[in-house]
Amino acid sequence: MNEMLALLSMVQEDAAALSTGDLRAEIKVHLDVFAKYVEDFQNLQLGAVSFEEMISATDSVLVGALATALFVRELTTRPAEERQFASVRISFN
Repeated sequence: MNEMLALLSMVQEDAAALSTGDLRAEIKVHLDVFAKYVEDFQNLQLGAVSFEEMISATDSVLVGALATALFVRELTTRPAEERQFASVRISFN
């Protein structure tokens, strides 16, 4: 459990250090990795894998979900980026 807490603390620090654009890119990567962890977990055959393999797969899914959530949380706590819009005037003659 201490290892997981240390890992999650490190994820929070890494997320805070990223620019907003890099953070968005990192979230996309984390979502892809998390999807792979879930897919691997779903493909496990009960009784065909050891208890340790089942624990490892469960741990991967849990850590993947929490890490992704921490990156998303960091993004949602940042102020919205200001968008610049061009002013367009249309004239009909």
